[in-house]
Amino acid sequence: MLLFGVGFLALGYVFFVHQTVFLVVERENAEKEITELSGEISTLESRQIALSSKITRETALLLGYRETKTTFVPRRSLSSAGSLGAAGASGAANAAGSIVSPSVVFAADSIQ
Repeated sequence: MLLFGVGFLALGYVFFVHQTVFLVVERENAEKEITELSGEISTLESRQIALSSKITRETALLLGYRETKTTFVPRRSLSSAGSLGAAGASGAANAAGSIVSPSVVFAADSIQ
């Protein structure tokens, strides 16, 4: 019976040492993959920034986008949210009283 108990403990020890080594190797592989993917993401982000800086109004129009005029309504604090008032209803002034001008936004006629 004692021999069975010692054998069981030895097998358990070997199993847990094996699992520890296996998990350490897997962690190193995961860290290597994270490093590679981070580099790839950085490259793609740089490429995206470079390409987006080349987009002009003419390029957008050639790609099928059209100009739309959009007025953005500013956010108000909770204390001033109870009453819109004349300026708040039209969206012409924000909470500080400054004029909110319409923004030009490009919208696609059809998305393909």
